[in-house]
Amino acid sequence: MDSEIEHALYQAEPLEALYDLATKWKEQEQTQSEIYVVFSVAHAFLQNADREVEADYVADIADCIVGCCAPHRKIFDTYLDT
Repeated sequence: MDSEIEHALYQAEPLEALYDLATKWKEQEQTQSEIYVVFSVAHAFLQNADREVEADYVADIADCIVGCCAPHRKIFDTYLDT
């Protein structure tokens, strides 16, 4: 699993830390698909490790990456068809 995602999960507000991380990666010109894949891998890892609460946090931000969230939480302007 990505070390930056792991670090974000240990912050006081992991959901916001994960959101900020995805936004940072976008600003560093990583594509929507690239970021989604990293979050998907992290989600699968966390589920397999029975870390359900953390897996839910990662899934929530993956929804923001895809565009399946409230309009003000979308990280990208386009919807990613997974």
